[in-house]
Amino acid sequence: MLNGVPSIVIGLFAYSVAVLPFRRFSAAAGGLALGIMMIPADRADHEELLNLVPATLRDGALALGATRARAVAR
Repeated sequence: MLNGVPSIVIGLFAYSVAVLPFRRFSAAAGGLALGIMMIPADRADHEELLNLVPATLRDGALALGATRARAVAR
């Protein structure tokens, strides 16, 4: 969803949240904007990595009583 948002909109959001209340620019404000812009790419990478877990390994973990999240994450 954030992939379609232009960087200027994210920059304005970071400006209104991190710059205006403190009345000065900071590295934290820039880091906030960059962090928000990285969410879609990071999410896609994590989703691809989780899909690399073989189905047989997931089924085996579930058969041993692991939760679905634990079966994929570990």
